[in-house]
Amino acid sequence: MNNKYKIVGVSNFNSEHVNDILIADNLNYYHGNLIVKLLIDTMHKYDDYFPKLVSDDYKLYKWEP
Repeated sequence: MNNKYKIVGVSNFNSEHVNDILIADNLNYYHGNLIVKLLIDTMHKYDDYFPKLVSDDYKLYKWEP
C-alpha cells in the first residue's frame, strides 16, 4: 500500500487548458489532509487552483494543444 501522498492544485473551474501544479509532496495522509483543509479554508472562490490530496503516483495533468 502506498502511504505517501502529494497535494496538487487542479483547475478550480475545470478548464482543460490549465495545467495541474504540485504544491507539496512526500506527505503522509494525516498531514496532507490537514494542509488541504487549511488551504481550502483560506482560498477565495475565484482562485485559479483547487488543492487536493492524491496518491504519490498521481501524474500531473499537462495541457498540450
